[in-house]
Amino acid sequence: MAEYDVIVIGSGAGGLTAAVALAQAGKKVLVLEQHDRPGGWTHSFTLNGYRFSPGVHYIGDLQEGEGLRGIYDGLGVSEDLIFCELNPDGYDHITIGEKTGGLSQRQGKLVDTLKRHFPHESRGSTPISRICRPWWTV
Repeated sequence: MAEYDVIVIGSGAGGLTAAVALAQAGKKVLVLEQHDRPGGWTHSFTLNGYRFSPGVHYIGDLQEGEGLRGIYDGLGVSEDLIFCELNPDGYDHITIGEKTGGLSQRQGKLVDTLKRHFPHESRGSTPISRICRPWWTV
């Protein structure tokens, strides 16, 4: 019977990340997955004739020296990836009533956009920016 230092249940992004890190640290790792392929929610599937792609569509913090890029660098996989920035002025768009606007990944631009579209709520934009600050590095 094979022996393992660690058994990882699930081969989604988190499980595979943990397995790679543990294997690189010299641990003998077994990854178990109930689905017929690895990846968890990072792959597409068809249900009732409709195609779903529930996985990650975009992620931030990938510039040199930023948080998530450091994880990829530490796992030794960043050399195999191509990083490109989506539209920094609004990679997501939101429509409320007649107003449509881009949601910037950059803190200052996002707060300015919220204030411009919702001037009567501008006092609330500053607390939102304080709450979100830990996730903004740009």
